[in-house]
Amino acid sequence: MNKLREYEQNRLTRLPIADIADRAVFCKSLLGDESCWFWCSDMIEHDGVCHLFATRWTGSSEDWRRTSEVRHYTADSPEGTFTYRDTPLTPGHMPEIWQTCAHNPQIFHIDDKYVLIYITFDARIPDGRERMGSTMVGMLTADTPDGPWTPAHGDGIVLRKSDDPAHWTFNSCCGCSNPTLTREDDGKYRIYFKCGTSVHDIGYGCAVCDTLCGEYIPENRKVTDNIFYIEDAKAFVSDGVAYLVTTDNFGTNTGIFGALILWEKRGDMFRMSDAKLALGRLCDYTEIPDCASFADGERSTKLERPGILMRDGRPAYLTACTRTSLQGSGRSEIYLFKIQ
Repeated sequence: MNKLREYEQNRLTRLPIADIADRAVFCKSLLGDESCWFWCSDMIEHDGVCHLFATRWTGSSEDWRRTSEVRHYTADSPEGTFTYRDTPLTPGHMPEIWQTCAHNPQIFHIDDKYVLIYITFDARIPDGRERMGSTMVGMLTADTPDGPWTPAHGDGIVLRKSDDPAHWTFNSCCGCSNPTLTREDDGKYRIYFKCGTSVHDIGYGCAVCDTLCGEYIPENRKVTDNIFYIEDAKAFVSDGVAYLVTTDNFGTNTGIFGALILWEKRGDMFRMSDAKLALGRLCDYTEIPDCASFADGERSTKLERPGILMRDGRPAYLTACTRTSLQGSGRSEIYLFKIQ
C-alpha cells in the first residue's frame, strides 16, 4: 500500500517523489506501551546485532521536557524483537547535574567511534520559553554501542546558540535543537540543527568543527530554504553527497501534512529545488484499524523523528514515531519501514 503516486496523479504533492518513498514498505511497531511514551529513535548494526536508541518517558506527552531518557535496545535484526539493554542517559544521571534530561538521540559510526548525540536543557534557567531557548546539543562516544560512554568536553555539550546578538541563532526560541551529524568529504564534522524565532522562520543551520568531539561553531546563516516550519532532521552521506530527511509538519513544503522531505546538499545548501518527498504518513503505507488510538487528538498519522539504518552506503530501514498507536495504547509508538 503506497498512496504517494495517487497523490501525485491528483497533483497534491509539491515535490517529486524520491526513490526511497516508492521502495518503502511498512514492517511493524518496534516500541509501544500503554504505560509510557516512545518518541525519537535511531539504530545501527555492530557485530551482527542491531542496536536501537530511543527516548521514553511517563506522565503526559509534554513531560518529555523534564523526564525524557535515552534507552538502548537490541535485536538480532532490524525486524526482530527488541529487548531492553541499558539506559545511557536519564534525568539525574546526565554528564552534569544541571542538564535536565535527554531527548532527540541519534547514533553514528564515525572515525571508528560510536557517537550518540542528544539535546538537553539547562535546569538553572526557569522552566518555560527561556529554558526551551537554552536547548543545546550533547555528544557521547564509545568503542561499541554498549559503551562505556564518554562525554565530549567532560560535560558532553558540543553546540549552543551564539551569545552574539547579531547572530541568527541568538534569539532562537528552540535553541539549537533536533541535531544530526555528518563527516563529509572535506574532512569537516558538521552538526545540522533546527533553529529560529517562530514557526514562520524555523529551518536548519550548520555548525562546523575540525574534530569530532570539539566545539561546533554555528555558521551565521540557514542552510535550508524551506517555505515554512521543518524539524527532525536525520543526516546521511551516500556516494559522497550529504542528505537530510526532515518532517514537513504542516505540509506547507510538500503539500502533504506531515510528510517527510529528502534534502540533497548541493554546494553548501539544501534547497527546495533539489528536494523530494521522502515518505508519506503512516496511513499511506498501512491500514489504520478501528482499534487505533490517536494521542493528543492528532489523527494525521504523520511520522516524526525519522531514523535511518544504512547498509552498503544506502538507507536500508527507516524508523519514525507517531501519536497513532495501531494497537490502541493511547500513547505514541515507534514504527519500522524497510527500504526494499
